[in-house]
Amino acid sequence: MSPRTRLRVRHRVYYGWVLVVTLGITEAISWGVLYYAFAVLIQPMGEELGWTLGELSGAFSLALLLRRRPEDVGLTIDGEPVAVATSGAPAVRRSPGLPVGEALRTRSFRRLVLAFCLSAAISTAVRVHLVPYLIGRGFDAASAAAFTGTIGAMQVLGRIVLGALSHRVSIRAAAVAAFGLQALGLLVLVAARDTLGVMAFVAVFGASFGAVTLVRPAFVASLYGRGQYASIAGVLAFATTLAQAAAPFGAGVAHDWLGSYDPLLWAFAVLSVIAALALLPVRQSSAWSRENPG
Repeated sequence: MSPRTRLRVRHRVYYGWVLVVTLGITEAISWGVLYYAFAVLIQPMGEELGWTLGELSGAFSLALLLRRRPEDVGLTIDGEPVAVATSGAPAVRRSPGLPVGEALRTRSFRRLVLAFCLSAAISTAVRVHLVPYLIGRGFDAASAAAFTGTIGAMQVLGRIVLGALSHRVSIRAAAVAAFGLQALGLLVLVAARDTLGVMAFVAVFGASFGAVTLVRPAFVASLYGRGQYASIAGVLAFATTLAQAAAPFGAGVAHDWLGSYDPLLWAFAVLSVIAALALLPVRQSSAWSRENPG
């Protein structure tokens, strides 16, 4: 191989980075279009269909529930075939952790359900109704849609900050701080009178949402271990999905009844504080601590 050929090979970009960049761009575009399109289109859909905000957000809530399990269409994790147990199969070694039934009966799990359901309901309702709220405050539709879409970008900021602090603060402290930031962001939104105020809300609220998405699975794993993590986390995810489904519809009905979003935002801020306070007494399960004293 000639020196020139070796030089070309040495400076060739590793194909793995090409895949990472390509998937990153695809995810950013598809997630933004999929997740935030409803908030952008809710105003023109209401004008075209003659529906109220409550009816439109109710349709969105129903759509969140109409999902199929991967197993229903023959899909499994990593495409692997479904394992079939046989009488002669060796026993599977169980990873340490609390059994599902015992974990679900703990007071700490009920507190997790309360806190993360409140947070999920609030974040979903705010993102769905932010565009009409900002339009009502005098912003044009394009600016309102841009602010709503930027919340997704600010999630990355929250995850970076949380990752940097992960070795310095406990998971409980991180979760409480994230819910506190959510409340602060809502108060900033209520007080915002110009573009700078709304941008401050987007930064704080988006960062808090990004942090919460990382804290929730880490909290479950730290409390109950990895043995039955999937089942326990699945129950919590099911509860938060129900909260997310109900929140936009409930917020829309409340807006139609009250005629304003401001009382809702104040209520959301109070509920965010309640979510933070709900996690303060949570400690690592005693049974899990005995199995893993370190």
